[in-house]
Amino acid sequence: MVSSRQVIARYSKFGQTFEILADSEKVREYKEGLLLDIQDVVISTSIFKKITFAKKTDSGQLMQERAATADRVDEETLIKVFGTSDFLEICKIILLEGEVQYTIEQRNEFLEMKFKQIASIIASQAIDPIRKVPHPQDRIESVIKESRVKIDMYKSAESQLKDVLKAISILMPIRMEVQTIEIMVGVQYGNAVKKIITDMTVLKNEKWTGSNYIATVSVGAGLVDTFYGKLNKITHGNTVSKVIE
Repeated sequence: MVSSRQVIARYSKFGQTFEILADSEKVREYKEGLLLDIQDVVISTSIFKKITFAKKTDSGQLMQERAATADRVDEETLIKVFGTSDFLEICKIILLEGEVQYTIEQRNEFLEMKFKQIASIIASQAIDPIRKVPHPQDRIESVIKESRVKIDMYKSAESQLKDVLKAISILMPIRMEVQTIEIMVGVQYGNAVKKIITDMTVLKNEKWTGSNYIATVSVGAGLVDTFYGKLNKITHGNTVSKVIE
């Protein structure tokens, strides 16, 4: 498990530094788009110039005390730099455009989790096109490591499949089993849905018709349920779809 749930997020502009405390695991989920409410992510209640974690002793033993001391940034400075003094809006900028100060242990653990997720997805829906059988997950993990393809802990596993598959296809025969699906959503959801399409599928065609956005996509067979789940989360279940092939 990650040693601490608290992490500093830092943003620099105009020679000044702005920091907040956040939940280390929820930051990752927020940056992936899996967690939408920033209030679930942020721990601190103010924007600080610099946060310093204190080390305290207890009963003669040195303990990491995840309590912090810091100077708050005044409202005038916040408005000058961010154009607003709204705490949550500023937190969004710091988290999405700044740098999260993960420890080496936290970063390695999150990368390993993402690595396993990617390998699991590939193992569930890819086959050896020569022998017509699935590749074992441990074999896929080994080839991913051999390929030295970069894994990004902030991007969803699904959005990294294309790059990983391209890298490992040089080293092993592999083909994804896919489904072609047509979806229709209201235009108010179109841009958000297009981001999911870009991350998880291959877009074959799209069109905007009156009050609807319609797209035909190819998606890995093992990702279909996840794809539908993300669409329905954004559209509140108002997605019309059909499998074409």
